[in-house]
Amino acid sequence: MPPKMVKQARRTAARPQKQKVKVPRSIRTGLDAQGLAWAHLLNDPCGAALVHPCYAGADGGILMRFENQFEIGTGATDTAGLFAYTPNGIGTNGAAIISGVAANAATNLTLAFGAAAAQPGYSFLQTNSSNVKAVASCIQIVYLGTELNRSGVINYGNITGGTFFTGDTPNTSNASNVFEHFCRIPNGTIEIKWRPTAYDQSGTDVGQATVASNQIRNGAMGFSFSGLVASAGLRVRMVTVYEYTPNNQVGIAQASRSRSTSQSTLDNVINYLDSTGDWMVRLGDAMGGAMRGVARIAPYVQAVGYAGRRIPALLM
Repeated sequence: MPPKMVKQARRTAARPQKQKVKVPRSIRTGLDAQGLAWAHLLNDPCGAALVHPCYAGADGGILMRFENQFEIGTGATDTAGLFAYTPNGIGTNGAAIISGVAANAATNLTLAFGAAAAQPGYSFLQTNSSNVKAVASCIQIVYLGTELNRSGVINYGNITGGTFFTGDTPNTSNASNVFEHFCRIPNGTIEIKWRPTAYDQSGTDVGQATVASNQIRNGAMGFSFSGLVASAGLRVRMVTVYEYTPNNQVGIAQASRSRSTSQSTLDNVINYLDSTGDWMVRLGDAMGGAMRGVARIAPYVQAVGYAGRRIPALLM
């Protein structure tokens, strides 16, 4: 080797080699810390820290988490039924909840709104708020019958608030086609997480009746079932985080500056969550793509206690 090339090789070998640094996904998502925190809450409405959503506009509000339960299919002849929950459909007519039951999958059922008080947060928000916006929400479905008699199938997933409305008369055999997911009635829990739409940023007045022309633009969650043992039934746990503006009669100051200052948008956050996998549903102990890789998440987003177990909260 010529002397010049030997010297060049020596200089190259003497240089310190730059180590490749693996950049955590949290840095490569394009979301800032507030955007990631809201993504965490959308993925875990039951246990994540309350944070403001990345909604458009300069208004803000007070954050609170609410929950309630609803039972369906417990009538003496009920073996089939349908349920839908629209968080921003909350109103005096109980429009956030809609349900119906039938003796079998081929029999038409008549859908009706739930009782107003069954809507998570209704009793408090109807008295204390003038405007509310859902921030994060989920429903969890469990079978109420004995394991020996567990039977039937369930279709479930995200829909829009106008997919079903009071007075509709579908049968569950046909209605089940609108839901993306399908399985036998499980021995564990089915969880469906809310997917907000652009219109969900507008909010609603809990003190007024919800009308169809507004609700059709909201995000919703739902399921249909058939083949259950008569009266066995299902229980639905509904959890929703609301951001609300206080009513002028309750003595609470307006918190207009209590809002997200994130540079991330609603679309950015949803696009990120979609990139992690099928984050909107969880069946039993199965984990979607959004729940794997807890060892690599940002330090301030921790695993959370959920249903008596420790599970990863969000892949960042």
